Amino acid sequence: MQLSEAGEIVQVFGVTRVNELLVEGWKILAVTTATYGDAKDGKVLPCYTLGKPAQKGEAPFHAG
Repeated sequence: MQLSEAGEIVQVFGVTRVNELLVEGWKILAVTTATYGDAKDGKVLPCYTLGKPAQKGEAPFHAG
């Protein structure tokens, strides 16, 4: 799925939540690293960007 085909986009940390969203029909668009929470300890974790396909008749997501 391309970003332009997504009706909704989320970023999540943790494979448990990613797996839940995949079962719900979300698709992984990107995997990056990011800090989580207040990041006072500087801990960098994998960050998953997922998109849910736009429904028929729904306009796809457009940033900006």
